[in-house]
Amino acid sequence: DIDSDPNTAGVQPTTTTSAANGTYSFSNIAPGNYQVVQTVPAGYVAINDVDGGDPTVIGNVTPIGVLPGQTVSGRDFVDAQRGTISGTVRTDTDGNGTGDTAQSGVVLTLKDSSGNDIDSDPNTAGVQPTTTTSAPNGTYSFGSLPPGNYQVVQTVPGGFNAIGDADGGNFTVIGNVTPITVLPGATVSGRDFVNQAPGAITG
Repeated sequence: DIDSDPNTAGVQPTTTTSAANGTYSFSNIAPGNYQVVQTVPAGYVAINDVDGGDPTVIGNVTPIGVLPGQTVSGRDFVDAQRGTISGTVRTDTDGNGTGDTAQSGVVLTLKDSSGNDIDSDPNTAGVQPTTTTSAPNGTYSFGSLPPGNYQVVQTVPGGFNAIGDADGGNFTVIGNVTPITVLPGATVSGRDFVNQAPGAITG
């Protein structure tokens, strides 16, 4: 941190806030090399900046060199609103292949577009899968997602078979046939699974 008030004990970070038009500036700074770090607002994710690398920091890849009397412009950040994927898990009770009643307690796992687990806790060693469980009304959702393509995989409960989903193909996976594309700030709904309890014949 660069001390904004040397007359006060401790280091007072030098900060500014972006204006209504998104611009920001630091003025009256001594010549030298600098970095600018943004605090990403809640509900957003940093997706790019002018020098690559960590999209929350400009100057960590290519230092921002300021010469005497020079204004260095174009030190830009790009953020995007986070999105949501939602759907339901239902059971077919009349044999017509469509969901009739809610199925709660079903574990659903979020994957990337290639079917790899998405780490829910990067601060812990290894990959911690991102999961949720269907509610009593059968609904589920994954929120606060960066824009991108995803898959959702259900763990079919014991005593049931998966018989349908929103995109066909493997009925335990949605997004393997048609990727679930989350745009900035968007909610992708209707990513539904249908399960069915098998019957029996005796004699």
